[in-house]
Amino acid sequence: MGTGRRKRSRVIVLLLLLAGTILFLSGYDILFAFQCMRLRQLGCNEAGKIISGKTGMPVNGCEKFWVHRADSYERLTRLSPYFPGLEADLVFDQQIKKFRVYHPPAPPGNLFADSYFQFIKTSGKKLWLDIKNIDSTEFNDAIRYFLESDTIYGLKQHVIIESSQINFVNRLAKLGFTVSYMASSWHLERKDLYETQAAGKLLPEVKFVSQEDIYVDRLKEIFPGKKIITWAIAFKNYFDLSHYRTLLADSSVAVVLINIKSSDYK
Repeated sequence: MGTGRRKRSRVIVLLLLLAGTILFLSGYDILFAFQCMRLRQLGCNEAGKIISGKTGMPVNGCEKFWVHRADSYERLTRLSPYFPGLEADLVFDQQIKKFRVYHPPAPPGNLFADSYFQFIKTSGKKLWLDIKNIDSTEFNDAIRYFLESDTIYGLKQHVIIESSQINFVNRLAKLGFTVSYMASSWHLERKDLYETQAAGKLLPEVKFVSQEDIYVDRLKEIFPGKKIITWAIAFKNYFDLSHYRTLLADSSVAVVLINIKSSDYK
């Protein structure tokens, strides 16, 4: 009996180790499967259009859902088959006059926006570019870069450029780019006049305004007539789908970035 118990104990330990190893190696796959299942429950599989690598996200309202923070090329290519658009963070490198893909305070790497532009040109996907830490001394070079890139990759057809710099988005909008003015959460929270004054400075050509989902109602109030792109990245939204339903039903909301798990997005 003692030998039998020891054998059973060893088998149980080995099975637990095996289960733990499988969970560790495939944990993000399991989370992603759960997220896809919950999105299907929102009606993202109407007319038999299941979320899959073959069919992608169907155009029935769920095309609003784009991937948040696709700041690695692996994440971009892995998740792009499932969604119509993805968001990436860009920082302008003044020395080389190009944008690097990364989100401060993470250190800059050797991934450049050109790789993303080539990808969307061939894949037909949409891209939301969140421009970080750009100042007025870099506007001319950054705009020149986007103009040159547009001639090669057709950015105006596939890209939303987001920035908190009013003059920057106005200039890009006048050149025919699709842009979003990112309102200040600090000022929106305090309900002061800053964003009301900003609204008066935005050109009609600026199509979108943006900020986190908790500020959608404030954005509608301050920027009437502008479409909203936002992000709703709390994982609890997958357990209670009511907030996603509200955003899908809101005709003023054009894009919602959502939390999609992968090994490089915790």
